[in-house]
Amino acid sequence: MNKNLCCLSIAIALGGIVAGGALSGDRNLTNSKATSLIAAFPVANLKSPLSIAIDPINRKMYWIDGEGKQVQRANLDGSNAETAIVTGLENPRDIALDLRRGKIYWTDKGRNKIQRASLRDGSRLEILVSGEMEGLENPEGIAIDYVNAKMYWVNSEPPRILRADLDGNRVEFLTTTNVKNPRDIALDIKRGKMYWIDAGTKMIQRANLDGTNTEIVLSGLNNPRELALDLTNNKIYWTDEETDAIARATFKGTPMEILVSRNSNGLKSPHGIALDISRGKMYWSDRETRKIQRANLDGSNVEDLAIGVGE
Repeated sequence: MNKNLCCLSIAIALGGIVAGGALSGDRNLTNSKATSLIAAFPVANLKSPLSIAIDPINRKMYWIDGEGKQVQRANLDGSNAETAIVTGLENPRDIALDLRRGKIYWTDKGRNKIQRASLRDGSRLEILVSGEMEGLENPEGIAIDYVNAKMYWVNSEPPRILRADLDGNRVEFLTTTNVKNPRDIALDIKRGKMYWIDAGTKMIQRANLDGTNTEIVLSGLNNPRELALDLTNNKIYWTDEETDAIARATFKGTPMEILVSRNSNGLKSPHGIALDISRGKMYWSDRETRKIQRANLDGSNVEDLAIGVGE
C-alpha cells in the first residue's frame, strides 16, 4: 500500500491465480501510455478489488476483494490466481505483508478487527486488535514495520493514527492532529516517518513514527484513497476515486504528475496501489472495472493483468 511494508491500502513488506505459467510478466509492450490490448487473465469471484500488496521476492500480488469478502493472490502477471487465500471477511479494507515472518495482515471494518494469518496458505488465523476496545473501531489502512516489529493503522471513526506490537499488544494512540477521515498509511522506516492519506482534509500528511512533528505534504486533493512510497526516488504515489487518476509527487509535494487517468487509460475507480521498485512497476486495482492493472512507474505501458468474471 510503496507501502514500504506492504501494501486494503496497498502495503509492501520488503522493498515490492486464473491460468498461465509466466512469472515475470514481460509482455514486450511499446513505450506508450495507451492501455495494452493483451487480454487479462480472467479471475472467478473477482468482484470489487480494493487494496493490493506485492511480494517481489516470490513474484506474487495479493489483493482484497471487498464485495467478495476475501483475499486473493496471483503471479505478478495475473496468472495462476488463487481465489480464496482468506475468506469469510465482513468489510475488509486494507492488506499488508510481512515477508520476513511470512504473515499477511488485514483490517476488517465490518468486524472492527485487525487479523493476520500465514502468508503461505491463510492458516493460523489470529485476531490481533478488536473494536471492543474503546477507540479502536473502524480500522482502515495498515502498514507493517518489520524492522521494529510494529504495525501501524488508521481509524476512520474516531479518526486517529495508532500502532501496536505485531501481536496486537501495547496499543499506542499516536496522533489526532488535523486528522479527519484517514484512509491509508505508509512507512519510511529509515527516515523515521509515517505518511497517511486523509479524505476528510483532502491531504497527504506525514509525521515522525511516534506521531510528533506533523507536516502537510500535499493538500487540495479530491477523493484520495490509498498511497505508496518509492523510497529509492523519494516519491509518493496515490489513487484518487473522484478524478479517476493515479498521481505522484516528490516527498516535498512538488511537482505533481498525473500518470494514469480516466481519459487516457479508461480508469473508473482506482483504489489500491503498490510499487515494485526493483522492476520499475506500479500495480493498482480498479473496483468498477474489476481489474488489476500495472504500468511503468511513469505511467507508460499500462497492462490489464486480471479481470473479474462471473457474478
